[in-house]
Amino acid sequence: MKKRVLLCLLALLCAVVMLTFTISAEELSGICGENLTWTLKDGTLTISGEGPMAEDSDMQWWDYRKEIKHVIIEDGVTAISHSAFSNLQELTSVTIPESVCKIGSYAFNYCVSLTSVTLPDGITELEQSSFARCSGLTEIKLPAELTVIGNSVFDPAPV
Repeated sequence: MKKRVLLCLLALLCAVVMLTFTISAEELSGICGENLTWTLKDGTLTISGEGPMAEDSDMQWWDYRKEIKHVIIEDGVTAISHSAFSNLQELTSVTIPESVCKIGSYAFNYCVSLTSVTLPDGITELEQSSFARCSGLTEIKLPAELTVIGNSVFDPAPV
């Protein structure tokens, strides 16, 4: 009898774990700024809302960084925070809207699969090492309005 109860409890636990994993695999979400949210679904991380990304927040998608292939920052976001997308080694594309005016230091550091980026006209500031160690980056278009470029923005990966 004890074995049967234990097996039933174990089966129930397995079912709960499988259900939780299934829900998590479909869509993850959270908060990344006072008025910003993020969702991760099918390898695409989307940042939406209005205002800047939180500088001091722990980017909750870090545990899923190997799954992220695309980043879409929606119109209304005004700044990309320090190290926000750093070390997303599978990241191949990023969409940045006109509303973004600043990209924080190390924001895309070590995004080695990123090959090209188009920065919209709204960007006026690229902080230190914002695209450093992006060894796959072969093309980047800079806006004419860009007035601040930090040190080592495009610092190559060490050989």
